Amino acid sequence: MSNKNTYNNVSYQYQDIYELQRPEKTIFNILESNLVNMKVLDIGVGAGRTSLYLANKVKEYHGLDYSDEMIELCKNNICINNENTKYDVCDVRDMNIFNNDTFDLVLFSFNGLDYISHQDRLKALKEIHRVSKEGAYFIFSTHNLQYIDRIFLLRYQFHYKIKRLKEKISFWFKLKYKYNDVNLYKKLKESKFAIFNDGAHDFGLLTYYINPKAQIQQLNEEHFTNIDLFSVHTGDRIDLGTKDIEAICDASWVYYMCNINKKL
Repeated sequence: MSNKNTYNNVSYQYQDIYELQRPEKTIFNILESNLVNMKVLDIGVGAGRTSLYLANKVKEYHGLDYSDEMIELCKNNICINNENTKYDVCDVRDMNIFNNDTFDLVLFSFNGLDYISHQDRLKALKEIHRVSKEGAYFIFSTHNLQYIDRIFLLRYQFHYKIKRLKEKISFWFKLKYKYNDVNLYKKLKESKFAIFNDGAHDFGLLTYYINPKAQIQQLNEEHFTNIDLFSVHTGDRIDLGTKDIEAICDASWVYYMCNINKKL
């Protein structure tokens, strides 16, 4: 089953998720005074979780998803009285419905960027760069490869409740021996990025994980600058020059905010 088909099949699971994540709250607070003048592209909009916050605060709002089921949920369940709000079924790898230099802010949250191949990820970043204005903001989250110890090592599966312990051990066994190569963990430790089955949606997805330093390099190579990282646990900005970088290991994913540079 493809990642797209999985999302179509599980779209109903997202219709009651509306809470912003802590990094999103921090970032939106930073940008709040500018939102009213921004044209915003919200990619991988799902069932409209971020629409509820953004659509009535910005100059123009476009919600995209490659799952038609998700877009139907947005249209049917999200009541936003704003003539400048629009939803479309569209793939981030080919956003030809938009002209160059259109948006002031592009959001790709909840790890949506992690469900395509590496080459398609680079293609998506190029498309995001194309449709964004010079200096526009790009905000996204992505899975953290430094977190893999907590996924693959048995000692991290401990739980004081027996029932929960059995569930975690069963999940770990499937992940390590049924859905992935038994030697995958060693390969991941030596990688900058990787795609594997981490058990999401009952092992229905392949997920992209990347080391934060490699992610910064990837962004720089695609002409994204002024890169900030935010903790998914606290919402705080992560200072890469201090021991804060070590705390990233405890986070299964990390939020990034950067700017579009078209002068390079």
